[in-house]
Amino acid sequence: MNGKKTIRLAAVFLAAVLAASVLSLTAFAEGPRPCSTCGDATFTATTEFQKISETQCVRLYECSNHHKQPTYNADGSYRDVTEHVASKKATCTDAAVCGNCGQSFGAPLDHEIVVDKAVAATCTKTGLTEGKHCSRCGQVLVAQAKIDEAKHSYDKGVVTRPTCSSEGYTTYTCQVCGYKNVTDKVSQLSHWYDLWEPAGKGQNSAPCKRPGCTHVKTTACAEWDFKLMPADAEKAEDYSVCPVCGMVSDGSRLELVKDAIPTPVTGWTPEGDMVLRCGEMTNGEKLICVGFEFDAGLVCPSGTTKFTIPAELAEGCKLMLLDKNGEETELELETHGDSVTFTLDFTFADRSLNPVRMIHLVSTEA
Repeated sequence: MNGKKTIRLAAVFLAAVLAASVLSLTAFAEGPRPCSTCGDATFTATTEFQKISETQCVRLYECSNHHKQPTYNADGSYRDVTEHVASKKATCTDAAVCGNCGQSFGAPLDHEIVVDKAVAATCTKTGLTEGKHCSRCGQVLVAQAKIDEAKHSYDKGVVTRPTCSSEGYTTYTCQVCGYKNVTDKVSQLSHWYDLWEPAGKGQNSAPCKRPGCTHVKTTACAEWDFKLMPADAEKAEDYSVCPVCGMVSDGSRLELVKDAIPTPVTGWTPEGDMVLRCGEMTNGEKLICVGFEFDAGLVCPSGTTKFTIPAELAEGCKLMLLDKNGEETELELETHGDSVTFTLDFTFADRSLNPVRMIHLVSTEA
C-alpha cells in the first residue's frame, strides 16, 4: 500500500517538472533570453543598435540591471533586425556609416576614373602629358605634367630692303604655325640725289634716284664767291658760282664732268659726291670748279687729292689755281693717254672755310 502511494507521488512530481519545463520553453520561445550577465529576463527596448552584418543591425534591449543585449527568435535568429540606414554615404575611399549603429558598412565606392587627354605642345603654346582624375570626388590620380613649347621651324627668311622712308628687315616665318619673326633691322636710308639742276631764284633741285622713291628736293644754291681777272680787264672781278648745280652769277653754267675721278693722296674724301664742273663764262673765260657735295651742301676733304679728267678739257690750256684774291698759280699736270691729272691741297686748319677750288683755264696759244 505504501509502495503504490510512493509511485503515485513520484508520478505527480515528474508531471509537475515536465509542466514547468514546457512553460519555461514556451516563455523562451516567446521572449528574450535571460540576460547573459545576470540571468534577469525582464528587458526594455533601447534606441541603440548593434551591427550584425554588412547589411543589417539589430536593436539592443536592457535588463532591469542595465545590461544590454539583442533579442532572439525561437530558432536563435535575431529579432528586431533592420537594414543599415546611411547617415554618411560611402565615398571613393570610405565606406558608408549607419545612422542606427554608428558603424561603417559595405565597401568604399572606389574612384570613377576619367582620362585627361594629352595636349601636344605647339610653337606658341605649352602642352600637357596624359593624366587621370576621379569624376566622383575630383581627386587628381595622375597629375598632368607641362610640356615646354616646341621650337619654331623657320624658313630661310625674306629680306625687305631699307628705303629712303622705311627701315629694312628680314622676316623669318615658322613653317609649322606661321609665326613671323622680324629681325636683322637696318636703318632707313637717306635720299640719294641725282644731278642737281638750276631751279631759278637762287635755288637748285634734284630727284632721289633710289628705285621707287619719288621725292624731289629743292634748296638754296651753295653760292661760292671767287675773283677772276678776265683777259681784257685791269683788275680781278667778283663772281659767284654754285658748285652743286653749276650756275655762275653772270648767267653761264658750268657742266658736270662725269668722267672725273678723285683719288686721295693723303687724308680722305668726304661722304657725298664729287662735283667737278667745267664751262665757259659769258666773257669767254673757261673755268673748272672742284668740290664735294652732300645733300646739296658743300663738304670738304682732308689732305691732298689727285683729280683725273679727260685730256680734251685741258687741251691747249694751262690750269691756273685761283686763290681768294684772284691770284693765279699754275698747277702741274700729268698726262696719261686720254686723261690728265692734277693735285689739289685741302689741308687747312678750318676746312669749312675753303671746300671749293676754282681753276682758270688759260690758253697757251700765242
